Amino acid sequence: MTIEESIRARTRRPTTEERLHRALPDVPIDQLRRELDRLVGQGVLIRGKKGALAPVESLGLRRAVFCATGHAYSFATPEEGGPDWFIPPGQAGGAWQGDTVLVRPLERPGHRQSARVVRVLERRTQRITGRLEVEKKRPYLLPDDGRYPRLALEREALGRAAPGDKIAAQVLSFGVGDKPPRGRLLRRYGPDGLRQSSVLAALDEAQVRHSFPRPVQAQTEELTRAATFSPDGRWDLRGTCIVTIDGAHSKDFDDAVSLHPLPDGALELGVHIADVSHYVPEGSPLDREAFLRGTSVYYADQVIPMLPPDLSDDLCSLRPHQMRYCLSAILTLGADGQVRGARFGPSLIQSRARLTYDQVNAFLGGDAAAVPDPDVGDMLRRMAKLARRLEHLRLARGALELDVPEGEIVCNPAGDPVDVRLRPRGESERLIESFMLLANQAVARFLAQKAYPCVYRVHEKPDPDKLALFTALAARLGYPVPAGRGQPSTGALQRILRLARGRPEQPALSTLLTRALARARYAPDCLGHYALAMDEYLHFTSPIRRYPDLVVHRMLRRALRGQPPRPAWQEQCRQAAAQSSERELLCDRAARQIEKFYFADYLHGREGEAFDGTVSGVQAFGLFVQLPNTIEGLVRTELLPGGGYEYDEGALTLSSPTGGRYTLGTPLRVTLLRADPGSGQIDFAPAGLPPQPPAPKRGQERPKPSGQPRKARPRRTRKKKR
Repeated sequence: MTIEESIRARTRRPTTEERLHRALPDVPIDQLRRELDRLVGQGVLIRGKKGALAPVESLGLRRAVFCATGHAYSFATPEEGGPDWFIPPGQAGGAWQGDTVLVRPLERPGHRQSARVVRVLERRTQRITGRLEVEKKRPYLLPDDGRYPRLALEREALGRAAPGDKIAAQVLSFGVGDKPPRGRLLRRYGPDGLRQSSVLAALDEAQVRHSFPRPVQAQTEELTRAATFSPDGRWDLRGTCIVTIDGAHSKDFDDAVSLHPLPDGALELGVHIADVSHYVPEGSPLDREAFLRGTSVYYADQVIPMLPPDLSDDLCSLRPHQMRYCLSAILTLGADGQVRGARFGPSLIQSRARLTYDQVNAFLGGDAAAVPDPDVGDMLRRMAKLARRLEHLRLARGALELDVPEGEIVCNPAGDPVDVRLRPRGESERLIESFMLLANQAVARFLAQKAYPCVYRVHEKPDPDKLALFTALAARLGYPVPAGRGQPSTGALQRILRLARGRPEQPALSTLLTRALARARYAPDCLGHYALAMDEYLHFTSPIRRYPDLVVHRMLRRALRGQPPRPAWQEQCRQAAAQSSERELLCDRAARQIEKFYFADYLHGREGEAFDGTVSGVQAFGLFVQLPNTIEGLVRTELLPGGGYEYDEGALTLSSPTGGRYTLGTPLRVTLLRADPGSGQIDFAPAGLPPQPPAPKRGQERPKPSGQPRKARPRRTRKKKR
């Protein structure tokens, strides 16, 4: 029994440090005190004024996460689950958004479940982004997020920052009594209200690293200078017809494919992935930097790579007609699409063609001139036929095909958005996705069967309450929902999505189901992938832009060499999984924020224009309306015609006594009121109503455009994650 377990067993009732020491004579007093201090700090125990110790539960206290609202009241979410507690005005105890707190339930007959904060256990916020303001010669930071209080700033640390700038500040104190919270300026991003300043702030908040340290640059230069290619110890596949298929503006080609018929009617599918592990030794400066970054970051027409461009865009990129090192997965498939066998090994390839999605889609659509090489053309036809079989098998197995529309931002040479359109997903995109999924599954199965340390891509079952919200809405809309308790199968969910295809509510249903699903993450254990209906799954196919794929390559190479697993490798996989999951979460959140800045910038100056949209979200305060190009804005409830609207949370509807009713999928023509590039906020009103647009925040006025013509430049293609 550990010291903590011994203490927990003896503190089910109030006790003292002296009694515990007598009960645990083998534990030195200093060690006991340190452990008690730790448990008190974590909110497991509470120490009274006279030193008495007791478990927090015995005093009616509960651990929770504090949820600020920007108003006098707030909420707390209990860690053990269950409904939120309402925190009345004056009962927040100095807690800030996201803090871990101890709360005591309040007796308020006739009111909802309420509590007050008695102690802040852990502060979540260490830095805040916002606008620099000066009041009575004293500088303050006015947070972008209205749930945080403003910070009094140190005047001597302002440097070149001026009122109206967007800045980030470190929190020095959270405020005590009459003393306001204090902070120190960390960084100035530029004038507040501009897209460019907000993009920099979002990347900085996600701790995205822009430049590579000198040791990394030196190692990259040495690798580039010494690069040679030899088939020694590798499969020599230079004579095989291998091609890459990517977006028109991609530069890092980390996957290539081949497909050839076998004499017995079977097919041999080759998925050839850039052998990044050959150039990035474990523990090297390049490896440490890639670990810290975790992933490449894509937004609009920009990319911040995980590896230096000399590697990601050149030495590791599978360029056409150039020799490149790969790690290849060769899969043998029957005519029915079932995998009969798999082998893996390091290889040397020479891509025969660099094809684009548009080019292959045109060819498969009947334009033979799009791919003039007859051998490549024949192979593409076989690939398309196989991909259709694989997709059929995947859906029959119960995998979810979440057809959530994605917007594609088109920028001019200056980087300004000039168009937002739906990202196409044609036959070639689905073809590559099917082949990558198959290779990922095959590698995962191989390593799992060998009980080898690895980083898996796992996706657990969805939250029952969120999934119940989706199925209840689907049932109200007339879709077949299985009766009975328990969660519906993935096959039943996919059936709903298939029936919704082409109907107005389809995007909203797909989005609602996506929100109900757990977030996929990386883990050192093979826990399966719910949405793909796979027992074994990992990421193997993108080591240029994802650190877990690089770790998988190393583990696969060791397994192929027959090296016995080591405990240290398991710990490496655990650390890589935790770091990569955290980096992916932060970078995805930043990319979504940045997308909103670009969307608002694209619409800025078009106030008064009308657009056709669909209700994509319903809240008591208003409707979220999505345009066909995926841009989303808010129609506030007070702007809806008729008035007197009531919100039905279960049905996700706003209804008026005069007959107005809005729910997910309701078509709605709207007029643009305001598009703020600095915050990403877009406000709509029902078309035909002439309300005044909301006044922009002070300092959010945007300089008038220069009047220069805008030439479109498509964004760099971002590969889809599964």
